[in-house]
Amino acid sequence: MITAPAIRVGTFNVRWDAPDDQHRWDQRRARFVQLLRDWAPDLLGLQEPLYHQLEQLAEALPHYTALGVGRDDGKAAGEFCPVLYRTARFDRKDSGTFWLSDTPNVPGSTGWGNRIPRICTWACLRDCETGAELSLYNVHLDHESQPAREKSVLLIMDTPRQRTSKGPIIVMGDFNVEPGDAALRPLQAKGSPALVSALGAMHPSPPGTFHEFTGHASGGPIDHIFLSPDWHILEASVLTGDGSRPFPSDHFPVAATVRLKREPQTMPPGAVAP
Repeated sequence: MITAPAIRVGTFNVRWDAPDDQHRWDQRRARFVQLLRDWAPDLLGLQEPLYHQLEQLAEALPHYTALGVGRDDGKAAGEFCPVLYRTARFDRKDSGTFWLSDTPNVPGSTGWGNRIPRICTWACLRDCETGAELSLYNVHLDHESQPAREKSVLLIMDTPRQRTSKGPIIVMGDFNVEPGDAALRPLQAKGSPALVSALGAMHPSPPGTFHEFTGHASGGPIDHIFLSPDWHILEASVLTGDGSRPFPSDHFPVAATVRLKREPQTMPPGAVAP
């Protein structure tokens, strides 16, 4: 019997490089990069990086490919919500970004009570080791408007149903709400697809993820990884680090190790997966 190889998945809010931020990016960047090198996720969703931050990360982490656009103009302006994947492990089949509004294909569009644009970047990827395809969605929900969060999740969950790919799904990001919030219910409602929280599956009371550069998060997590029933969840945790400063971000990253439940196809050595 062939066992599908495990995949390390993560989500991490970078914190954007604000000009008046006392926790400046140029002081945090080396710690951020080292954390990613030590952690070595295969799939990663980031939230909040500006174009120059993403360029710097791409230069420091050349074994990843980054997908996404700026939320302000659909090009390079404003915060990104990029998907990063290990280039040696995955091939991109398709990808894109949509805006969390009534006009999801209009760059910079807002709605539902959010003052600033919010986006979801998605990618359909093929695992080079098994030939299996998966769909990954990375999102940063609004921090102020509950109606915007709830309608955004409904839009995100409707997208896989409209696409032809029916394979395994991962939805991750900074949702700005803790477990049990009404905005998360459509993700875990019965139906197709019904998703499972990686942290919730492993921890009855998951630790918090937003610590405001204190190193001590209160409450539950606002950063989440949700998975369709196609996945075995092997591990899930909040990476709190050793407490040394400067902290890489004001959020702790969420990490999960998962494996597809169905067995991969057997391929002879050197063969290329279809």
